Amino acid sequence: AGRRRFERLPVLDRVEALTLPALTDYRHPVGEWFAEGARGREWANVRSLALPYYLEAPTLTRLAALPFWGRLRGLSVSLVRQSAAVLELMRTRTPSELRALRLVGSGGADELAGAEPTFERLADTPLERLTLQSTRPAALPLRPLFAPAARCAFRELAFIGGFGADHARLVAGAPNAERLERLTIGSGALDDASAGALFAPDSFRSLTHLSLYVRDMSDAGMTAMARCTRLAPRSLQLTAANLSEAALAKFLDAPVCRNLTYFAFTATASQAARPLTFTAALARRLAGLPHLAAVHVGAPKVEREAREVIRDGVRIAWANVRSYRDGSGAFGPWDGETPVGGDDEFAV
Repeated sequence: AGRRRFERLPVLDRVEALTLPALTDYRHPVGEWFAEGARGREWANVRSLALPYYLEAPTLTRLAALPFWGRLRGLSVSLVRQSAAVLELMRTRTPSELRALRLVGSGGADELAGAEPTFERLADTPLERLTLQSTRPAALPLRPLFAPAARCAFRELAFIGGFGADHARLVAGAPNAERLERLTIGSGALDDASAGALFAPDSFRSLTHLSLYVRDMSDAGMTAMARCTRLAPRSLQLTAANLSEAALAKFLDAPVCRNLTYFAFTATASQAARPLTFTAALARRLAGLPHLAAVHVGAPKVEREAREVIRDGVRIAWANVRSYRDGSGAFGPWDGETPVGGDDEFAV
């Protein structure tokens, strides 16, 4: 009864962004959304909808039949259950003016099997923000989104859980990603081939926010990013293992860092490499960046003088420099597991 009353609350007719909770966690079963049907006028002004993680395909079918669905501009949908049915419904009922989409998976390798027709349909929408979270997508089904004929004009992309050289080539070479402003990559490793393809010299002239949360990145990958001549983000968040002090120093000296106002770096430890030490020399390079105002550093070892350099930096208004012994933790805005996303992710 409580769920049905909620579905018909008059105030929801004025709501534009709505996040639906899962209904499976309550002590007493409450049924699924609109299990008894709908009047057809519910949630008339909703333009941004985030659906529960454990979403059943029949629930999605009922929601997609409501008039507001076709007017959605932002959508977050889960593939954890009945992914094939969900993808088929997304193909047949994709809102024509969709601007923001998040597809959430469980990490299964087959969750996007047969997804090509769905992405072909999505390519005919004015999509600007795309997040693929824990889906491990192959690059092939995504190609329609980045084809010259696609209507998509990406401003924000996030690949959380699967990213390789094929994905990198798609993104870096796509005309509809030339004005990309935000890029997030959360992956087990950003290998040299992927980094080299992603940070081609002429890529990302409009990128202002770059977040790389990878458990393994080599000095060669860092060098490729430093050589990306058009790349000059204002915000850079980097979590990686196996980087050397020398590679980080060369990166901080490169033009890519000239516009940074926020820099967050976490050097995780790896058995394959000597743990990085955040030295006073690195700190001086950071403190010398002309626009840097906020710094976060986490490393297995931090020299005392490095803390003092950052503390005394004339331009640095906020700093958090931390050391840890075993390298088991990641500090800052990402804890190594929690999906990354900005506030109000799908309100457009």
